[in-house]
Amino acid sequence: MRLTYFGAITLGTFSGASVPDQEYRPRTSVDVSVGYAFSDTLVLTIGGVNVFDAKPSPQDANETDTNFTYESVQMGFNGPAWFARLSAGFR
Repeated sequence: MRLTYFGAITLGTFSGASVPDQEYRPRTSVDVSVGYAFSDTLVLTIGGVNVFDAKPSPQDANETDTNFTYESVQMGFNGPAWFARLSAGFR
């Protein structure tokens, strides 16, 4: 298991002083994986990144680079990703 902490940040807005700065609260992303060794040279690993779907703080879509509620300034916003990996070694 891996925890990644993203600290709070503040960004200015496109519109200037009339629009409040963008405030991003701290977030933590959790990645997990587990592996099984079938032999000394063959390992299967399954897992996921950002398994609890942590997203940055929502923002005004008119003030983001993406024109979307979320912006990838602090962390990504694509949600969780799952994987399976088969590793083979040769001696």
